[in-house]
Amino acid sequence: MSSPPILRLPVELYGDIIDQLDLQDRIRLAWTSRYFTSIIAFPTYDEFLEAETRKWAMSKSLFACSICARFQRLEAFADDMRKNKRGRFGAEARTRYCLRCGVDRGWYSIGAVVTVMGQRMALCQPQGTSTD
Repeated sequence: MSSPPILRLPVELYGDIIDQLDLQDRIRLAWTSRYFTSIIAFPTYDEFLEAETRKWAMSKSLFACSICARFQRLEAFADDMRKNKRGRFGAEARTRYCLRCGVDRGWYSIGAVVTVMGQRMALCQPQGTSTD
């Protein structure tokens, strides 16, 4: 069985192709095979911050967590982590972290009450949050 055409390209072209892709497409390509996973560098947090201002991330309500360095839906963050200075374009966006990372690091204690999407919630494990 022969290789797919994309795997028959000269190795030098892969870097040029990958450099032209935006974050979501690089991640998707990395998921297609072990080979691409091995040659595509994991995105930096700065790349996640830049990508969260793109139309596709905004349309899916995605925000970047500085601790796990991945996208999470807005429901995964306390309101104070995704608004104002820590919001999408905020000066302190680099300090934003999701609820799970906050609990894992001890910054939120189990049972602490936080506001998520205007609703008060008590944190618990392992699910992350449950309503009062």
